[in-house]
Amino acid sequence: MNGKVRLLLLELLSNKYVTASWGITSISVTEDTVSFDVSGFNNQGRIVILITADGYSIIFKNRLVMKVKLETIVEELDRFIEFGDGYLSKIADWINNKI
Repeated sequence: MNGKVRLLLLELLSNKYVTASWGITSISVTEDTVSFDVSGFNNQGRIVILITADGYSIIFKNRLVMKVKLETIVEELDRFIEFGDGYLSKIADWINNKI
């Protein structure tokens, strides 16, 4: 397994509570990508993380949305997947529907 893929997987797993909130399903790992489906408040669909020489490229709906370093990948993905207009009210609605 590619060392950068291994480091990426460890980073995602070490932040399991954040990554679990994304509703991850259909995980796929190749020599140079990690991809999965998400169901967040802000974005839903397939996320592809492509390993590059200078870090990681995040691809969503077949377009590059950002380039990040390993140290910030979980924070940047969380912002992209979960945060957006009305984030706090969406969380409150979700909690109220679960109670």
